[in-house]
Amino acid sequence: MDIQDLDRLLPERILGKAIPHGTEFFIPYPEVLEAIDIATKNSIAVLGVEVFQVESDGFRVQEYSHYEIPYGDDWASFVSMNNELARAFVEEHRRGEEHAYILTSTSKQEFEHLR
Repeated sequence: MDIQDLDRLLPERILGKAIPHGTEFFIPYPEVLEAIDIATKNSIAVLGVEVFQVESDGFRVQEYSHYEIPYGDDWASFVSMNNELARAFVEEHRRGEEHAYILTSTSKQEFEHLR
C-alpha cells in the first residue's frame, strides 16, 4: 500500500477553492469539513488543525487545535478519535471568507515510519 497523502485525495471542487502555498493547502470552510470526511474514509488521521486569516501579504495564524490522542495500536480508533476532534475544532472555530484551515494529517504508514 502506498503512503496516502490527503492532498492527493482531495477532489478538484475542494482544491479549486483552496489556496496553495508551498506544500500546504489552505482550505476554506465548509470544504475543510469535507476534507476531514475524506481523510476518515481513507484511514488518514488528522493530527491537528490550524486556522489562518488570509491577508494580502500572506497568512496570519488565528488559532490551532491542542488535542493529542495517544496511539494504542488500533489505527481505526486513532483515526476516528483524531478526526472527530478535528471536526469539532473546525465547527467551534468556524470562520468566514477571509480565513482558511490547514489540516496536519498522516496515513498509518507515514505514522509508523515516523515512530
